Amino acid sequence: MQYTIRSLSSDEAFETLAAHVLARAYLAAWRARHGSEPSGPHVIEGLDLVIEFQGEREDHQAAPDAFTHRPVPISADLTKKSPEERHPGEGRDPVNA
Repeated sequence: MQYTIRSLSSDEAFETLAAHVLARAYLAAWRARHGSEPSGPHVIEGLDLVIEFQGEREDHQAAPDAFTHRPVPISADLTKKSPEERHPGEGRDPVNA
């Protein structure tokens, strides 16, 4: 999603990291609340900002199904060893060991 950030009062463009973090948070909140992409100018009067959204969603963003759960296989070696064998020295007094 392409966007530009500018001051509401001076129409000056903002390219600061903080402004971009705010715009990305606003974008995520909009998507969660409305289930769609924002478009056009969105005025944030309390911060004297306008975020103007244009274009489609960025190509590099993952599709929702890309975050599926995949079980991780457990090594047979780990299941046969006792906790002390898996983590030697853990829980021991380092001075008197």
